[in-house]
Amino acid sequence: MSLKVEDLSVRFLTGPVPEGASLSVQFGEIVGLTGNSGAGKSLVAKALAGALPPNATRTGKITIDGAPVDPRRIALAPQRLDALDLLAQVSRQNQRFARLAGRSANVSGALAGVGLPAETTRLYPHELSGGMARCVLLVTALATGADWIVADEPTVGPDEATAGRILSLLADLSIGGRGVNFFRMTLSVW
Repeated sequence: MSLKVEDLSVRFLTGPVPEGASLSVQFGEIVGLTGNSGAGKSLVAKALAGALPPNATRTGKITIDGAPVDPRRIALAPQRLDALDLLAQVSRQNQRFARLAGRSANVSGALAGVGLPAETTRLYPHELSGGMARCVLLVTALATGADWIVADEPTVGPDEATAGRILSLLADLSIGGRGVNFFRMTLSVW
């Protein structure tokens, strides 16, 4: 099984960003996309998951084994912390995404997988550090059980040990047969 992106462009009134992106990910493979800040990596991630803002349009093809993508097969772990519902505890958010996908969620176990204590389930987003929130976003995406995980800068924010656990979790997902797209910012040194 493979996810294929051909000639993907995202357009706003001000013009396209990015333009002409293409990539292919085999099931069970991890593919990373790197680029400078503002290059459009997050827009590619949102386009893959069908989560573009209303003022954006996408062109190009996104398919799985040649068929149009069912958005339920791709889950996005966004980099923006404002993707969390400010009025809902971590457990409620995670359970909601699992329920929408027809699944049940072991929130405490999932949080333990990224190094967060069980008490995190009772916290609201404003009570989380940036690194904790990034882990919660990843766990929430995983709760959907989607075949493909798009993780937009999942290791920016958490401490080194937690970042290592996140990378290990993504590797385990790949070994378990899920496709993983990993988006990471690189910095230019002048």
